[in-house]
Amino acid sequence: LFVYVPKGVEVSVAVGQRVRVTGRAKEYAGLTEFLVGGPTAVEVLGTAALPAPFPLALTMNAADNAALLEAHEGMRIALPPVAAVGGTDAHGEVPLIDATAAISHVLRPAADPRLIAAVAPSGWPVVAQGDTLAGVVGPLHYWYGKYIVAVDDWSTVTVSAGGRPPATFAPSAAGELTAATFNVENLFDGVDDPGKDDTEATYFPRSQGEYERLVDRRAKAMAERLGMPDIVSIEEIEH
Repeated sequence: LFVYVPKGVEVSVAVGQRVRVTGRAKEYAGLTEFLVGGPTAVEVLGTAALPAPFPLALTMNAADNAALLEAHEGMRIALPPVAAVGGTDAHGEVPLIDATAAISHVLRPAADPRLIAAVAPSGWPVVAQGDTLAGVVGPLHYWYGKYIVAVDDWSTVTVSAGGRPPATFAPSAAGELTAATFNVENLFDGVDDPGKDDTEATYFPRSQGEYERLVDRRAKAMAERLGMPDIVSIEEIEH
């Protein structure tokens, strides 16, 4: 079960701890979650071994997949070998499909019900479209209409190169002026400005460190992938 901790509530837990949670169960954007109201709502009782992951195998039957995924929300699952049908996006998510599907690209989830995503909460996975992955294990989460595996430890995932790397552009040559557009995908700072609805949980950073990581990743992409263009038009940034 996914436990949601509102901004401003400090809860300190670690993987492997056994806890008692007091709160209210609710549905939010399709996800069943447990909303806690304060730091004392999560009580650490001790430690426990992680449960064995459930082997999740999706099929071309969308209804069966929906029932299977809903039943395992928040549970630790394991995917079979999968292939990346897209590179790591701006949120650190990697779209995946069963490696036996022999599909290189999926435009939308409805096009193939086997589509799922993976993310590394403690890191930033570098995956190119066409790579194959083995050892994807972690809790199953639902967000923005898609299921995502929050990988326990990305260092244990085996990534076999086989895809196409992201495009890389050369810096400006002498006498050239380069321009680019860059969608930074809801880049907000951690300041709650008066009179503005700028604290939506999906993009409001929880700390200055998190905000700096968001900025650093986008700056790195501009420098290493776009070749430090002279002019950059930014989309989806707080104003």
